[in-house]
Amino acid sequence: MAAAKTARSYVVFGSDDLLRRRGLEELLQKLGATDGNDAGITPIEGDKSCELSTVLDAVRTPSLLSPLCIVVVRNADEFVTNYRDRLLDYVDKPSPDGYLVLECRSWKTNTKLHKALDKEKAAVNCKPPSGRDALVAWVDREARANDLQLGRGVAGRLCDLVGDNYGLLHTELDKLATFVAPRTDIQLDDVEALVGQSREQNVFGITDAIAERRPQDALQLWHEVLMTDRAGPYRAVGGLAFGVKKLVAGRALMDTGANAARVRSELRIWTSAAALERQLKRFSRRQWEDVLLRLLRIEANSKSGLGEVEFAVEKLIVDMCAA
Repeated sequence: MAAAKTARSYVVFGSDDLLRRRGLEELLQKLGATDGNDAGITPIEGDKSCELSTVLDAVRTPSLLSPLCIVVVRNADEFVTNYRDRLLDYVDKPSPDGYLVLECRSWKTNTKLHKALDKEKAAVNCKPPSGRDALVAWVDREARANDLQLGRGVAGRLCDLVGDNYGLLHTELDKLATFVAPRTDIQLDDVEALVGQSREQNVFGITDAIAERRPQDALQLWHEVLMTDRAGPYRAVGGLAFGVKKLVAGRALMDTGANAARVRSELRIWTSAAALERQLKRFSRRQWEDVLLRLLRIEANSKSGLGEVEFAVEKLIVDMCAA
């Protein structure tokens, strides 16, 4: 939703970091914080130590260096939870001296606070487009915005490898642009060489080691995934789940009579046909589904702060090797 400049309080929310950051940047520009005119922006971290009085004092105190006064409460989820009712009071009677902007990963749209902001067109929803087609279209637009031309199937392949994290997709496009320079066209071979190998080979290397009951090798590869994934354990376990999901689909195809070469082609799996067949035959489809379910539980627990991802995946690898 587009934000109206007449409001004095705003919220920018969404689970994807890149889209939320861009939504915030767009709002700040609408409020007057263009390049070279951001001296009036006061960022405050919205953790448990953040006091409402501190935030409101900042909003009510005009900047000495700029006619602009914008207070941005970053990562404000906990801050909003702690002061929701009092924030509603402030939204109803805001200070005329400044703007208050809340930046949140999650946001409840059924609250009075949301309704008050939404009424003023001051709730900026940075929700990612739904569905794979929308994700692929976003990658195409992002490439064109950076003067890149994507070959046929490149955007879809990149989405398959990276997932629906828009920040990582943007980063991979930047890396690919550097990789192909001085060319500006990116082809499937470029994606496989730069992105496909580094991610899929590690993921399928783990499952290959499991298929041969080599727990030490599987654990070492898992640790390499953790060290090379800049987004941390959550993204690493997501990548592993992505690979296992392909093995579930591959085993289902094999159960219908397809050979490993056909499975490899249809699912666009990087590893060799021989290694893929070894992995697929290691477990039944139901067993691979159980592994995937366990990984998804680990992933869900990591989001809610329950359990240690690294240890949970290590235990899963050892259990699979012993099965």
